Amino acid sequence: MLLETDWKKLFLKEIQLPEYVQNYSLKFLSRHEQTLDLTWSQSFIVFVELFHKNRLDDALQVYHQFLKRYPPHGWLTMLVGHIYCYHLADYFRAREFYRIAEKEIPQFPKVQMDLGLIQMVLGNWKSALQHYQNVESCAANDSANETVIRAQALFNQAIIFSSYCNNGNRAIELLQSALDIRPDYALAQEMLQKLQQQFSVGD
Repeated sequence: MLLETDWKKLFLKEIQLPEYVQNYSLKFLSRHEQTLDLTWSQSFIVFVELFHKNRLDDALQVYHQFLKRYPPHGWLTMLVGHIYCYHLADYFRAREFYRIAEKEIPQFPKVQMDLGLIQMVLGNWKSALQHYQNVESCAANDSANETVIRAQALFNQAIIFSSYCNNGNRAIELLQSALDIRPDYALAQEMLQKLQQQFSVGD
């Protein structure tokens, strides 16, 4: 039987996180050691299990019933934002959670990427562009997932420069950079071919 003092050990054993978020979590646990407890740890684990099983409504219920009253963990808050964004299409609520996550884990690429997507949906393309550009400055490694995110951020920047800034040459440069990272990116290849028919890099 787990004792109340085992909550930190339980969390570190059961939750697998990217290295950057893992380092953040260690500081988070230390910073909020007097506030967090076994209920928080167990609820966090249940939330993550439900999230990975795509039981998103149940995961959200666990968050609001048990986790909401605790200090916001950046990665968890990002997942809540993900549910509101991709599952419920509540972009204003999603933005609230992603902004909290951004304060906690500003260098995590998915936070910046999804904030960019949300701002695009809400029509704030200048803010979206800034978030997409932030992806490149994030603490990234060579994992396949982050490669996909970085390439997509470049692709989305190209859309903005082409559609909103009337700067096809810059869009072409961004698409070429996306393909340098991810050569099999079909959407980027297709858009690049179309733009190259209209613009030349030297114009």
